[in-house]
Amino acid sequence: MGLLRYIFRRGGKKAGTDNPVGRIKILRTYGEGTGLRAEIIDGLVYPGYRLSRKKRVPIRRLRMEGRDVDFAVEGDTVDVSLEGELNAEPGDTLEVYIV
Repeated sequence: MGLLRYIFRRGGKKAGTDNPVGRIKILRTYGEGTGLRAEIIDGLVYPGYRLSRKKRVPIRRLRMEGRDVDFAVEGDTVDVSLEGELNAEPGDTLEVYIV
């Protein structure tokens, strides 16, 4: 098995648009549903990935401790800027999908 396949394996499932690559828990919402404070429960999150509730909304930007970051991993708490409105409440758990 190649190194990248080993790193990015998801329990026998291939990463893609139909399989979630991570989950986040919403801690706080702001900006009329276009901004979230969230904890990464599992997986890896990049800008450009999509959060799913009833529809999939792209992630525009991730910020951690006041700085833009390229990605977030399990256990990180980040501010997430979205490209659209996501009707979610604090305490909700959302799945993350690759575009």
